Amino acid sequence: MVKNKKPLLSILIPTYNHVIGIKRILYFFNDLSNNDIEILIYDNSPNKDTSHFMDDWNNNHPYIDITYKLNRPATSPADNWNNLITNAKGEYCLLLHNGEFPNKLDFFSRLLEELDEFKPDIALMNCILLDMQKEEAYLHVPIWVKSLVIKFYPSFLFQRNVIGPTACLVIKKNLYANFDQYLQWLLDVDSYYRSLLKSKNIVFFKGLEIISIMDKSDTLTAQVRPNLNEIEDSEKRYLLTKYNKIFWFNSNLTILKIIILALEKITWKLLQFIYRSLQFRAKRVRGKEINLFLEKNDNN
Repeated sequence: MVKNKKPLLSILIPTYNHVIGIKRILYFFNDLSNNDIEILIYDNSPNKDTSHFMDDWNNNHPYIDITYKLNRPATSPADNWNNLITNAKGEYCLLLHNGEFPNKLDFFSRLLEELDEFKPDIALMNCILLDMQKEEAYLHVPIWVKSLVIKFYPSFLFQRNVIGPTACLVIKKNLYANFDQYLQWLLDVDSYYRSLLKSKNIVFFKGLEIISIMDKSDTLTAQVRPNLNEIEDSEKRYLLTKYNKIFWFNSNLTILKIIILALEKITWKLLQFIYRSLQFRAKRVRGKEINLFLEKNDNN
């Protein structure tokens, strides 16, 4: 990157004990030398495995400017994500976790072209969920569902995260809402919600998708899952003090509200089943293709 030139896009990568995930992401930068991108990696790992890997990688790729930092002491996930956004120099930020990676080798160059052409405040991409054990991969939520929620009823995100992981959103730095350190489970949708309230200049980039690996033991989701119901209830009570009127927070449960919540749950499960069933052939083909790609490049 040319020094002192403000990049168009900051790619922000928080990581924890997942060298192979970082390796997968960096594969997409092997042939990229673009002045419009900066890459920041902030590492909360208790060991130096990722640090040693990054030393070797940087030595072999001197033409790509990556800022790597091993956090000592380690920070909370929210603080790590916020520090990445704070220190980003780009006009836009993409927060990409180490269990995710793009769907195309030219993903970042195409993303830069889309950002430059459409100049959105917020850009949204679809998500592909990958089950590596079953070799199945399916689209997360239809674009039309995302569009309806984001444009007309963003508070529904507190009930169902129809966006997916943070990497599915590219947000202007000055509009990127911070992550609340008091949250574990809803910290991403809380940030999405507050960011979306700041602008209606939202564009959907079709064809650019983020692949998210489902069966990972080192993720934040895996850490909170054993106590998920308790954590979610606690966080909704906390958010009730933060926002005055969000329907999905469980307060004053009237019979009507109980019925609506039950119907929403049934409807969502039904739509989810139908949508995934419609992909029954594609998800296996797509899953095998992605797994072959990973097997080839993980061993290099």
